[in-house]
Amino acid sequence: MFPLSTLFALLVLLSTFTTACATLPDPETTQDFNAHTVATVDAAHTVGQTFVARRPRLNGIDLWLAPAD
Repeated sequence: MFPLSTLFALLVLLSTFTTACATLPDPETTQDFNAHTVATVDAAHTVGQTFVARRPRLNGIDLWLAPAD
């Protein structure tokens, strides 16, 4: 049987190897990209959009517009 100190050292080493290699993506930092038409607007209608930022210090928002086919 192994001494208690050896088992403890193996446990610490194993826990270090299994937890140090995990990388988790942050779902709040992802950016949605839609390459298809999301909405169309004509001269008789207006469009509005509101949002609430989950994190402080928002730097900006990108809005891509293209003429409809």
